[in-house]
Amino acid sequence: MNNNFLKKTFNFLSTDYILEKYKNEDFITILRLKFLYKLLLSFTIVTLLVIILNSLLLSENFIKEGLYNLIVVIEYALLLIYIFLIWLVRIGHHRIVSHFLLITIFSSIWGIMYFDNTGLLTKIDTVVYILVIISTTPLLVSNKRFCITIYTLVNLILLFLFTFSLIKTEHLHTIDLYDFLIDSSIAMIFTGIVAYSNIKINKTALNRATQDINARNEAELSLLKSEKKFREMSELLPQTMVETDMTGKYTYINKHGFELLGYDEADFQKGIFILDTIAEVDHKKAKQNFSGILTGDNKTGNIYLGVKKNGSLCPIQVFSSPITENDKILGVRAVIVDISERVAAEKEIKESKDRIQSLSENIPGVIYRSLYDKNYTTLYVNSEIETITGYPASDFIYNEKRSYSSLIYFEDISRTECIVKQAIEANKAWEMEYRIKHKDGSIKWVYEKGRSIKNDEINYEYIDGFILDITKKKEAEIILQKNKDFISRTFENSQLPIVIIHGDTQTIIDCNTAAVKQYQHDSKKETLKQNIQNLSAPVQYDGTPSKEKATFYIKEAIEKGSVVFEWLHQNPNGRLWDAEVHLQSFTLNNDKYLQYSLVDITQRKNAEKALKKENLFVEKLLDSLPVLFYLYDRELKLKKWNKKHVDLLGYSDEELLNIPIQTWYRTEEEISFVKNTINYVIEHDSFQNIEANLHRKDNVPVPFLLTGVRLDTDEGPMLMGVGLDITDRKAIEEQLKQSEEQFKAMIELLPYSVMVTDMDGKHLIINDAYSKELGCSKEDAIGKTAQDFGYFVDSNTLEFVGKKLTETGFVENIESAVNKPNGRTEYVLFSCKIININQTPLILSSSINITERKKIENELENYRFNLEHLVKVRTEELAATNEELVATNEEYQTMNEELFEKSEITKSQNSELKNMLGELKETQSQLYQAEKMASLGILTAGVAHEINNPLNYIMGGYYGLENFFTQPDLEKHPHLKTLLHSIKTGVERAAEIVNGLNQFSRSNEAFSEQCNIQEIIDNCLSMVNNKIKNRITISKNYLPQSPILNGNVGKMHQVFLNIITNACQAIEKEGSIAIKIQTSAKTAVITISDTGCGIPKENLNKVTDPFFTTKDPGEGTGLGLSITYTIIREHKGTFAIESEVDRGTSIIIALPIQTP
Repeated sequence: MNNNFLKKTFNFLSTDYILEKYKNEDFITILRLKFLYKLLLSFTIVTLLVIILNSLLLSENFIKEGLYNLIVVIEYALLLIYIFLIWLVRIGHHRIVSHFLLITIFSSIWGIMYFDNTGLLTKIDTVVYILVIISTTPLLVSNKRFCITIYTLVNLILLFLFTFSLIKTEHLHTIDLYDFLIDSSIAMIFTGIVAYSNIKINKTALNRATQDINARNEAELSLLKSEKKFREMSELLPQTMVETDMTGKYTYINKHGFELLGYDEADFQKGIFILDTIAEVDHKKAKQNFSGILTGDNKTGNIYLGVKKNGSLCPIQVFSSPITENDKILGVRAVIVDISERVAAEKEIKESKDRIQSLSENIPGVIYRSLYDKNYTTLYVNSEIETITGYPASDFIYNEKRSYSSLIYFEDISRTECIVKQAIEANKAWEMEYRIKHKDGSIKWVYEKGRSIKNDEINYEYIDGFILDITKKKEAEIILQKNKDFISRTFENSQLPIVIIHGDTQTIIDCNTAAVKQYQHDSKKETLKQNIQNLSAPVQYDGTPSKEKATFYIKEAIEKGSVVFEWLHQNPNGRLWDAEVHLQSFTLNNDKYLQYSLVDITQRKNAEKALKKENLFVEKLLDSLPVLFYLYDRELKLKKWNKKHVDLLGYSDEELLNIPIQTWYRTEEEISFVKNTINYVIEHDSFQNIEANLHRKDNVPVPFLLTGVRLDTDEGPMLMGVGLDITDRKAIEEQLKQSEEQFKAMIELLPYSVMVTDMDGKHLIINDAYSKELGCSKEDAIGKTAQDFGYFVDSNTLEFVGKKLTETGFVENIESAVNKPNGRTEYVLFSCKIININQTPLILSSSINITERKKIENELENYRFNLEHLVKVRTEELAATNEELVATNEEYQTMNEELFEKSEITKSQNSELKNMLGELKETQSQLYQAEKMASLGILTAGVAHEINNPLNYIMGGYYGLENFFTQPDLEKHPHLKTLLHSIKTGVERAAEIVNGLNQFSRSNEAFSEQCNIQEIIDNCLSMVNNKIKNRITISKNYLPQSPILNGNVGKMHQVFLNIITNACQAIEKEGSIAIKIQTSAKTAVITISDTGCGIPKENLNKVTDPFFTTKDPGEGTGLGLSITYTIIREHKGTFAIESEVDRGTSIIIALPIQTP
């Protein structure tokens, strides 16, 4: 704001403003006026500074004496006078001001010196000032010598008066005073004579100079009129016309130039150079071309990137020629054409071609376009053709090196040609499969689909089609050839056709060579006799007759001054062509004339038609894509999209226009991530793809795989990409993730080792059990083999496993010895299987440590061998004893015959021998049964141990499933809860059976164990559960606290197992077993009753005899109750049986128990 104020003040005080009032004065007067005005300004400024200084001195009391107060008043008066004189000069009274100024100065000096009391010397100095002023009078007053004489005489008179006043005040001697007076008078007269002579001597020279200046002014005025006429004509041009001097400074810019470049007249006055209007990137080229023009190497039609005053850029084309005068180059004259529209159109076509090229290169397969001629001349094929043929695409364009049809296998040529021909004749698309020859000699099958298209405008037929999977798609290329030339010049020097017509007759009265050439006339004379109607097509674009349309535009140009429109012309040979017409009207000698320039836009029109067709093709291609296509500007607003946006996201086309990208997201994190990714793609011109959820209009999120690349447009860089709906893939990934989590959770719960390795044995996944086997953490084991930790398997087993995996893909339950890191050798049961994950073969393995089982089996084998040997020896001994007894018996019988008299003795001995033989047989049977039960116990222990492992595995799986399925899952699927409960119940039942087997198999012979009667009975019931379920009901009448007795736990299990087993066998179909426990004093009474077939009375006293049984062979040995009875007696208990046929049996056992 301060700068503008100072600028306006400076302009107001400048001499240029003053001269506007005196533009009709002569040269001498103007020079004198400039001097006067600057002198007044100087006096004003000096007086103002003096006033300020004296005011400061007075305020600080630096001066105590003298007339300084009066002087300050006089100085204020002078300041006002100077300001008044400046005003008079500005309104045109410079002569009055000159005299008034001289009078004021003389008066001020004489007055100040008269009243001054600072000393004689100061007063005498007055003469010096007077002489100075007298000497300057020729510069202030006119050249009349009378004025100088008058001023000199007046000052002489005042000098005399002043001098005589000094006699009284200063008491000077008369001689000194006269001497001063004479010297001063001589000096003053001499100064006057010098000023007078100066005017007289220079009068002739000044008059001659004035005449020369006036003549020069007249010549300049004539030149200005001529130049004005030229300028007025150039102002009518629709192009920018400029002139420069030798330094490149613009000396002329027409109206259109100011509008194009954005400068104004003030900028022009300050100075505008060529390089100010050309972008820095083109400075070097501009300097070279400018120098070439000045040196005679004239290169016209150069294209630069222009820069306007506001900094905006626009492409321009410059047609230039040197300005010469007397064979001397004075500067450069040029016509500047704004070619922004042409460049934009070319750029738009290029971007369109680039988009089509980018799309075709991203579509899998080959897109092609060929002519329907003898060789199917290829117009376009994308780079994927090299994948299926081995030849680059350049070989096929225009059949440069080979045609695609030459690669078709010879057996398929006639068939494919027939298919194509029939489809074209029927105007239908075709689909076919055929073979082609690859560059390496191989034969490949391809699938092709195509269709012929007839272009009526250019009268040829071409084929569009695509080849999928093994051939690159081919897409027809419409080659747009444009050679747009905006020719612009003024008249003969202008390359643009310029024509001047009469406003009334519409007849051409003048034109340039470019116009003659444009209208295809032989000479300018032929063009000048034409009426514009003869050069136009009969009707214009909208169907209006050309004469009517021309009248409309001429009227509009006359009213508005200028108008721009497109016009359809017709050459003498009948060819139609398009032009952009810049029509301007002007008046000359009261007649209306019109000037127009032509820009041939035929090619642009054709290009626009081709571009429209190409854009339509692109739109349909984008809409046919099964993915989202989008184009976002730098502000992330949607500018272009395909039909899938409407189908997949639910928005209409109107809603999608300029929709911001953040519409698709709901969280700031998502929006920030997407914006950062897009900015990175645009700034680094890179390709990126991300996965994100886009929210539909109904707010439902849909997962997409989004891609993006930068696309440079005339509106700036944009983001172009496609989006693939990956909902199905996400669902599969989620299932895989859950499956993987389930797999990891389950293997972690397994009590044995599980691992996943690659084909080289390197660990990828292991569970905790295996990491303990290796003696390291899971993290340390990943990527290493078992051998890296000292875990070795014998080579024979490895070889067998490798061969088995190769043949069948799996190995089951291979027993193998392994050397562990601690140096011990253990046995494992190994299984493995080849699995494929992400097309990669891996090995899933498991190993169960069976070292303990192997020990038990070995011990059992040794025990069995010893048992068989012992039974054999005992059997041989019993057989020998039996033979001896038989022999003895025979001897006794013989002796009975011989010694009748001793019969009673013999009978007695015979009876004893029979009893002994029975006891021996019973002893043998019990021994055999004991050994058998011992073997069974060892076997049972081993079986129980082995069953525990899978039970732990199943239970671990149960807990894993229970943790995996949440409560809502179980409520949603109630059958899952039932299945889980069934698994748990089954495992618990199996565990109870195993526990019973463990108790049953105990080999302890001591009778000092704590026997929990109710717990023992429950174990036995679990062991026979298979015989009970679904047909026998068990009722238990237990005590709140189970009785405890001192005894042998294993034998007590044997007692109750025998009794419950007999009860189950006695019930043929359905029935029940009741168990009741009572206590009295120190005895526990256990009653086990069944509803079976019962025992006949005659057999009741035999049931405890060894080998007595009523069961079928193979169902019983007859030793169960005998052993039971023996064990109860060993525990100091009693055994009683009550039975009734077809009613059932009750066994009552009484055992001593511990008291609390």
